[in-house]
Order: sequence, then structure tokens, then C-alpha cells
Amino acid sequence: ETHQQILAFKPQWESYDATKGCAHIMKLIEADAPAINNKAMLLAHIAVLGNCMSAMSMQDEKPVQWLLTLFYDLLREDSTAYSIFEEAAKITIYKPLMALLGRQGVDSYSADKAAWLLSAVMSHVPRCFSQDDVTGFMALLLGAKAPCPGLGVLEAITNVLKSDVFRGAVWTQP
Repeated sequence: ETHQQILAFKPQWESYDATKGCAHIMKLIEADAPAINNKAMLLAHIAVLGNCMSAMSMQDEKPVQWLLTLFYDLLREDSTAYSIFEEAAKITIYKPLMALLGRQGVDSYSADKAAWLLSAVMSHVPRCFSQDDVTGFMALLLGAKAPCPGLGVLEAITNVLKSDVFRGAVWTQP
């Protein structure tokens, strides 16, 4: 039900500072469209990914949830969509998603999807992350103030364990 409510929301991208400059492109991305369409749109306008990551700092949770759901569904439906993050290697997703996860009062849906997104991209595009990034992410997930529910933490850890590059960093966590 939450998923459907989020998909039903239609963000007004021109009204948000983070997405004002690319609102005309953002409007073409539809959360319920086939993954291949959204992947093609994002690859054709790769800089939009940076705007999407900047939008993660917005206080309005609805557009943030919409973006997280878009990327979650996109990557779950089409694993070749990780190419978006490979193409945009210079656009950091670590800092914006970690900031969202560390935000006081972040809702559990956003935290869960942000942790999944970050961990999935870490495991599929490891060259964009360092061992310190993984260690910091694991510390946040396993800390006393973990932002995600238990299942979200488990899914995120499982995703990172899929990467040969970072498996050791996960296993060394207390």
C-alpha cells in the first residue's frame, strides 16, 4: 500500500531547488514506466542523477520517497540499469544517501530504500566506493541508532556481501 501511494504521488520538480534546473527532464521519468524507458532517459541525461542525489537532502519526504522507489524498482526490474551509476561514476551517491540515513527522524521507508540503494550500487559498481565508505556504512547500519528496521539492515548487508571487493570489510564488523 505504501508503495502504491508513493507511485501515485506526482512530484512538481520545478518547485524544488535541487531539481528546478532539470524539471523538464524529470517530468519525463515515470515511476510506473517500464525500466528500459527510465534507464534510457537517465542515461541520455546522466547529469540528472546528480540532481536526484541533491534532492535526497530535501525535507519534504514525498519526492525523496518517490526517487528512492524509482531507483529501487528500476534496479530490481532491470539489473543492466546499474550502468546508470557506472556512467555517472563522478556523481557521488554515497554522501547524499548517508546523509539521508543519518538524518534525525528519517522515516523507516526512506531509510530502508536508501540503505538498499546504496548497498546495491556498492556491490555492483565497487570502483565508485572505498573500503572506508563500506566501513562507515556498516557502522551506521549496525550502530545503536540504526535508521533501518532489521530486515532493511539484513538486505543491505546481504547486498554488500555480494561484492568480492567489500566482503572482507563486512565480515570484520563487530
